[in-house]
Amino acid sequence: MKKSILLIALLFLIGLMGCSDDEAHFVGEISGLNETSIELVVAEEDRNPDASYPVYTVKVNEDTIYEGDAEGFSQLATGDNVKVWVYNVGEDNQIDNKTVEKIVVEN
Repeated sequence: MKKSILLIALLFLIGLMGCSDDEAHFVGEISGLNETSIELVVAEEDRNPDASYPVYTVKVNEDTIYEGDAEGFSQLATGDNVKVWVYNVGEDNQIDNKTVEKIVVEN
């Protein structure tokens, strides 16, 4: 009986680990920087020259976490390749006008 309960608990915990939110809400590059926001576009190497792509504006604050090649907002630059996670992502990963939880710079 104890082994069955332990097995069920272990399977439950393994299931929870599979539900983590590790996948970035947006992967692309920085196209512009303002005092408290970042403009993001699809990375140049991923663009189809015959298509148009939206520019997303996301906000940063004192709680935004910076990882990778940037330790803070001042180290971000236009053209940086980034992965972005936002608070309260919308349906279909809508990130426009959302606040950045974490940004990872990969140059």
